[in-house]
Amino acid sequence: MRFQRRIKIAPGLRVNLSGSGIGFSAGPRGLALSSGPRGAHMHMGIPGTGISHASKLSSTATQANPTSGTSNTGFSYRVKAEDNGSIRIEDVDGNLITDDAILGKIKRDNAYKAAVLEVSRRVKDRTDSKTDEMVNLYKMSPIIEPMDSWQTAINELRPAEYVMTPFVQQEPTEDDTRAELASEAAGLIQTWQFWRKNKMCEEYINSNLQERLKLRVDDWMKKKHQHDQSEQETKRVTDNGFIEAYQVEKSELESALGGDPDYLHKRIEELFEGMSMPFEFSADIEIQGSEVCLDLDLPEIEDMPLQKATILATGKVKVQDKSAKELREDYARCVTGLGFYITSGVFNISPAI
Repeated sequence: MRFQRRIKIAPGLRVNLSGSGIGFSAGPRGLALSSGPRGAHMHMGIPGTGISHASKLSSTATQANPTSGTSNTGFSYRVKAEDNGSIRIEDVDGNLITDDAILGKIKRDNAYKAAVLEVSRRVKDRTDSKTDEMVNLYKMSPIIEPMDSWQTAINELRPAEYVMTPFVQQEPTEDDTRAELASEAAGLIQTWQFWRKNKMCEEYINSNLQERLKLRVDDWMKKKHQHDQSEQETKRVTDNGFIEAYQVEKSELESALGGDPDYLHKRIEELFEGMSMPFEFSADIEIQGSEVCLDLDLPEIEDMPLQKATILATGKVKVQDKSAKELREDYARCVTGLGFYITSGVFNISPAI
């Protein structure tokens, strides 16, 4: 049997590799961080500068030491980093601060240094994130399961079972029924002959005890019966669903173990249709029996990100073009990882492949 299909994967989609350290970059361009006596946006005037001071408070990434910045500067500011790594210092209204005296104070502020490092790290993450996604594709490759693990999975497969919830309400006893009647008697029996009240309450309890106990037990048994019936019906319906799911899973495992062509077609289609890559590529897939042939139309080296970012000793970030050698190395890791990822995914569809 022969099957061939070309699938094109759209660009711009991300691969989530949080477990291996790769992730998404998010948020607006640049990161505004502020420093103030009690957080961000503390507003006050500086004569001749146009610096404003607001009473709005917020927590920011620069507040590792909330008092260090303001004790030196006496006003609030925000630090942003452009995508090219340049640092921009603004007042709380977003105006660029150009006064050399004020800039000198800010740059001597410990909170400023922490803010520069934080926004620089964000620029580095944004700059390097796509490269990291592309060169670390191999980390997504699943471990290929050996043949005996498939047979073991079939042998150990069992349908799940619904566990009925027990009826938790305790059966009424004579003691708690007596306590209930004692509470009633205290409210019902009113007499000016206070020395007789205890005896009258006891008479009320004794005269009603057996009847009340029977009513309470009957009500408890009725509720327990309803609960048990409901749970039995839930178990019947749920267990039937578990049996159907078990039969489907067992059938799929047997099809995988035997290399059933229809099963291989379906699962390989699902594999490629479910892929999400940070670049475009195409794949020709040919299946003959249990033999699968893949012909990958690889991404171009031009698809690799051209820039890299480095955090300097000053805390600032340096964004620069990669060398031709670095681009070739990144591309080699990318296409090798793509091959590992796809082939290991295909091999894990069936041990017969």
